[in-house]
Amino acid sequence: HWEQAEGFFHQVREALDGLPGLGVLFVLREDYVAELDPYTPLLPSALQARFRMTLPTRQQAMQIVMGPAQQAHCPFTEEAAQNLVTNLSRIKTFRSATPQAEEAGGGIGQYVEPVQLQVVCQQLWESLPETAGEDHLIEWDEIKHYDVDQALTTFYESTLANVVQQSGLSERRLRQWFRDALITPEGRRGLALQGADETAGLPNPVVTTLENHHLIRSDTRGGSRWYELSHDRLVEPIVRSNRVWREKQATEQAQEKPWLSVAQRWRESGDNALLCRGKPLEEALAWQAAHPGEMEPEETEFLETSYNAEQNRIRQMPWLAVARQWYAAPNDTLLYRGKPLEAALAWAEANPAEVEPEEMEFLEASRQFERAQVRRRWLSISASIVGAIVILAMAILTFLTYSSQQEAEAQRQTAEAQREVAEAQKITAEIASTAAVEQRGIAEAASTRAVEQQATAEAASTRAVEQQAAAEVARATAVAAEAIALRQRDEIERLSERHKYLSEMGWGVIFADGADPAIRQALSELLEHRRQQATQRDSGYYQEFSYSPGETASDFLSRHRAGIGQFNPTEVPYYLLIVGDPESIPYEFQYQLDVKYAVGRIHFETVEEYANYAHSVVIAETQPISLARKVTVFGPHHPSPATDISLEHLMKPVYEYLVKNKPDDWQIEEFFESKATKTQLAHLLDGDQTPALLFFAGHGVEFHIDTSEQLSYNGALLCQDWPGPGQKVSRDF
Repeated sequence: HWEQAEGFFHQVREALDGLPGLGVLFVLREDYVAELDPYTPLLPSALQARFRMTLPTRQQAMQIVMGPAQQAHCPFTEEAAQNLVTNLSRIKTFRSATPQAEEAGGGIGQYVEPVQLQVVCQQLWESLPETAGEDHLIEWDEIKHYDVDQALTTFYESTLANVVQQSGLSERRLRQWFRDALITPEGRRGLALQGADETAGLPNPVVTTLENHHLIRSDTRGGSRWYELSHDRLVEPIVRSNRVWREKQATEQAQEKPWLSVAQRWRESGDNALLCRGKPLEEALAWQAAHPGEMEPEETEFLETSYNAEQNRIRQMPWLAVARQWYAAPNDTLLYRGKPLEAALAWAEANPAEVEPEEMEFLEASRQFERAQVRRRWLSISASIVGAIVILAMAILTFLTYSSQQEAEAQRQTAEAQREVAEAQKITAEIASTAAVEQRGIAEAASTRAVEQQATAEAASTRAVEQQAAAEVARATAVAAEAIALRQRDEIERLSERHKYLSEMGWGVIFADGADPAIRQALSELLEHRRQQATQRDSGYYQEFSYSPGETASDFLSRHRAGIGQFNPTEVPYYLLIVGDPESIPYEFQYQLDVKYAVGRIHFETVEEYANYAHSVVIAETQPISLARKVTVFGPHHPSPATDISLEHLMKPVYEYLVKNKPDDWQIEEFFESKATKTQLAHLLDGDQTPALLFFAGHGVEFHIDTSEQLSYNGALLCQDWPGPGQKVSRDF
C-alpha cells in the first residue's frame, strides 16, 4: 500500500547496509516504474541499473524454437523455424505492405507472444511421428501442413474451460465477451476499458484470470487500464472457434430450445409469423431469466418482439390470458361459457394459425364443460318431471283405492236399494251419454277455434314481417334514388376536381422490367388520357417508369432523385399506377412506396383485358353515366327451399310494394322464374335495358381453390337456366 511504501524501502536500505553482499532485484511492469521515483533516493544506487524486458523478437523466437530441439538431438532446419515464427508474428493491418502479406491476412510483426510460441511448439513436438528418433532433422516440408490456427484454437478453448470451472460463468457468456468486446466487426483487435467492477460486462476477477492465462493483456493509458487480446494472431482462431461452437450449440439445442433457431430465421426473413407465443414464449422467457447475459442481441430482440406481439394479441382477445391461466392450473371456474365462448370459438375458427394448442385445448374444455352443464340441467329437469309424475300417479292410485273401498261398502249396504232404482240408473246413463256427446262437440268446436286463432296469428305475423321488409326496401329504394340523383348532378364537378388533383400532383405508371410492349400499347388510350390531365401545368408531371428486379422503394426513389422530404412531381408524381403481377413487381415494393405516394395496381391475364380496362376508365371519366329511373327485381327459382323462400317471401312482396308506392317518374319491372335467364341478366347489365337499381336474389357458385374455374368463376350468380341441385354447373347458367 502507498502509505507503507516509504517504510518498506527504509527496511530494504537497512538490509543492504547491514549485508554488503546482498543484492535486491525488483521485477515490475513498465507502467509502474514511474511510481518508484519518489523512493529512489532511499536506495544506494538510486535504481540506476535497469533492464527492460521486451517480448521475444523474431530472431530470438527462432533461437527459442531451435535451441531445445537441438539439445534433444532432433533439430529444426533454419527454414522450418523461420516459417513457423513468421506465422506466429503475423498481425492485422489496415493496409499491408506487400501483396504477399495481404494474401496472408496482414503484416509481419516485430515480436512473438511467448505463451503462444510455447503452446504451438509443444503441440508441434507432440505431433511428430513416433519414429522420429535422435538426429532426426525437422524440415519445413515435414511440418508445413501443421495447423497453427488449430493449436491456438486449442489454447483458447482450454483456457475458457479452466476459467468456466474457476468462475462459474457460462462458456456462452465468455465467448460473447471475446466477440463483442475484444474483436471488432472488421476482424481486428479491440480495446475494453476496465470499470470499477466490470470490464465490458465481464466481472474484473474473471478478466484478471484470463490475463493470468496470457489470453489477454492489459495496458495503462491516461490513468485507465485497457484490455486486448495478447496478439493479433489469436483473432482468426477465436472467431473460427466461436462460429463452430455456436453451430454445434444450435444443433444440440434444437430440441431443448427450438426458439433459438426460430429467432435466427426471424432475423433473416423478418416474418412476424415466426414470433413465439403461448407456452413456447413463456418457456423462452423463463430460460432468459435463468441465464442472464447469455442471450445474443438478435435473440433478445426476438423475444422482446414476441412478448410485445403476444401482449397485443391478449389485449385484442382477453380470453387468451384466461386460457393461459387455466392451462397452468386447470380450474372449471375459469372456463368460458355462453356468448363469450361462442365469440372465442368463432375467432379461433376464423384464425386457426393464431391459436396455440393449449389455447385450443382451453376452448375445447370450455365447450365440453358447457355441454356437460346443459346435459346436467336437462337431467335435472327430466328427474323433476319423472318425480312429479310418480307422485301424481301415487296420489291417483291412493284416491282410486280409497274410492273402491268406499264404493264396496256402499254397495253392500244399498244392494236392496239399487235393485229398486235400476230404472232410474238407465235414465241417468242415457242422460250422461247425451252429455258426453255434447261435450265432445263443444271440445271439437273449441279446438277448431284454437287452430283458426293460431292461423290468424301466424298470418298476422307474416303480414307484419312482409310489411316491415317492404318498408325497408322502400327506404333503400328512396336512398338509392337520392344517391343516383346526387351522382348525376355531381359527376361533372367530380371529374373536374379529379383533373385538378392530377394537374397539381402528377400521375405516373410503373411497368415491370422486360414487360410485353403490347401491354403498353393496350393501355395507350388511358395513358394519353392521364397525360392530358396531369400536364396542364407542367409537362413533367406525367412520368413512365420501369421497375428493376430486387429494387426496394428507397432504391427506386433514389434512382429517380426523389428525396424523403417534400415530393416533386417532376421526379416522381404523387399518383402512381403499377402494371404487373406481384412476382414481377412485389407487394413489398408497393407497400413501401405507398407510405408517401398514392399507389394502385392492375394486372390482367391477356392484352385484351388491359385494353378493355383502359377504354372503360376513359369512357367512365369522359362520358357521365345516365341511367333510366328504373328498378328491376330479378329472382330465379330452383327446386330448393332457399329459392322457395326468397321468391315467395322476399322478391314478390318487394316487387308488389314497389309497384304500389313508386314515385311517378320511376318504372318497376320483374323477372321471376322462367324470365330470370342468363341472357336476360346480360341485357340488364350491359345494354339499353340497364336499370338504375338491380335487385337479385339467388344461388351463387363456389369452386375449390385447386380447380381451374376458381379464379374466373368463383361467386358467379346462377340464373334460371340451371336445372337445380345435383346437376352440373356450367358457364351456360
